[in-house]
Amino acid sequence: MMLDDDEQRATLIRELIEKDMTPEQRAKLKVSEMESVVEQRLNELQAKLSNLTGGELQHREGDTTTRRLLCVVGKRILAFDPKTNLHPEVPKEVYDTEDGALGYLRSVRVEMLGAEEYVLCGAQRGIYRINGEVKNEFTFPKEPQGKGGANAVAFFDERLFATHSEIGLIEWPANGGPGRLLCESVLEGVGSVRGAMILRGMLYFSAGNEVFEIDLATGSETPTRFKGSDDSITSFVVADGELVAGNRNGKLYRWQLDDPNSPESFGVIKHNPIFMLRHTQIAGQPYFAIGSKDFTVTVCEPKSDLFREYQAREEVRWVEAAGDFVFGVSRSGYKVFCWDVFRQTEPKLTIRVSDKVQDLFALQEG
Repeated sequence: MMLDDDEQRATLIRELIEKDMTPEQRAKLKVSEMESVVEQRLNELQAKLSNLTGGELQHREGDTTTRRLLCVVGKRILAFDPKTNLHPEVPKEVYDTEDGALGYLRSVRVEMLGAEEYVLCGAQRGIYRINGEVKNEFTFPKEPQGKGGANAVAFFDERLFATHSEIGLIEWPANGGPGRLLCESVLEGVGSVRGAMILRGMLYFSAGNEVFEIDLATGSETPTRFKGSDDSITSFVVADGELVAGNRNGKLYRWQLDDPNSPESFGVIKHNPIFMLRHTQIAGQPYFAIGSKDFTVTVCEPKSDLFREYQAREEVRWVEAAGDFVFGVSRSGYKVFCWDVFRQTEPKLTIRVSDKVQDLFALQEG
């Protein structure tokens, strides 16, 4: 990496990669695939060098930008644009549910339903689907006892799904109709249900010490279980063919999606529970952002020995990340810190809100 010439660096890396391969592997590897491996290795080494020397990283192809940062505040969703030079702390859009019947909001995501973009909100007594001025309500099939709400909402094949720590996993027809509980016998007595997300027709959610996967295309309610955590799973992500989850003990584990019984220790241990885990690409490299009530937000990929710490003057509990910004919610809930991904020492912007932020979601493009 001390060579100034990019072509010389690429040639050297290509020779080193080929040296580690068998003749059969070299014969099977296409030229385009080798170039991809070289590019990935160059990006990885550049990131390591920048972390060690304080050098400059650069935006690369595949890095996203933040179109909007959506924050759950009371009965409203506030959408900010941190790139705006003039009054970035003023929301660009506000989605108001004050006149709704589902209580305070708990979570937010944005999904494409056909050709339309919808804001999906989890609330105390159900979920909202919002498109412009149109707001649809979907109530839980039974009334929850606690004050929490739907902690995640997802969409697939004309159906809406949500997880609620107390009620469990719920499904509704997207065109309206009563909801029903899924996997009741599996989830009975296992602990808080969290994190519904859908990837390529597979629904993932956590309950107790495990993450579950069910195939929505087949309609099966017999889940695959990702086992091995030593405490309750608090947050997880699915990316690049693997599942990564954090737990109440501050530990993180990773599983290959085709090997649910063999978790690998993540190599990062926090002193507090993992409150939120997110995945993004920064300067051409994949990273996991970890929120665990620290004075820093850790952004890392231990497999590549890449670590970045974004510093704050207050404890940060919840996090979100894109290719241009890393975000964190203060422990008090009244501030959202926005770091430029290439500047770790202090936030570029602090957004102050009038009520506690309950969730945040970065709507990305690029």
